[in-house]
Amino acid sequence: NYNDMVGKKDVYEESLAFLKAPACVISAYDKILRPKDANKVWIETELAIVLKRSIFNATAKEAEESILGYVIANDITAENVHGRDHHLARSKSLPSFCPVGDVLRSGIDTGNLGITTLINGLFTQRGSTIDRIYNDIQTLIFLSSLVPLNPGDLVLTGTPAGAMTSLIREGDTIQMTVENVGHLGNQIISW
Repeated sequence: NYNDMVGKKDVYEESLAFLKAPACVISAYDKILRPKDANKVWIETELAIVLKRSIFNATAKEAEESILGYVIANDITAENVHGRDHHLARSKSLPSFCPVGDVLRSGIDTGNLGITTLINGLFTQRGSTIDRIYNDIQTLIFLSSLVPLNPGDLVLTGTPAGAMTSLIREGDTIQMTVENVGHLGNQIISW
């Protein structure tokens, strides 16, 4: 959902959508479990929308009225199993693969928020929500055209460039920030 990640285009292909299992959600400071057998595991700092009401095939007004607020989230991904996990079920939903901020922000303008990722104190991502292809409302309209969304659902809105090189290893410490929204600080352990 970010131009600097996919490249600026006049016309974009249909967006990819995926689901993460609720069991992969952890708190802002819990340890992240990195599978020992994974070749690559990377992290993505994202602005996430929290819903307060159900929507399906939402209009712009319905989408806007469904937003409870915003949190920071980390969309962790493990390299596909021999390139066969096409639906990203295993890649995206392993235990601890979605740390979520402990503060909910509401009534904020999300149009130009800074996003940063540091691994062991080194920047791997620096971007801004101004570079998104779909804003919050467009994201909810699109996703609600595919599946019903419900109160408490967390909708991650994409990540800036640098995610594919934000590789984590056992012992790493990560710091993530979405300006005016929140902070994550997690350590990586193997399992």
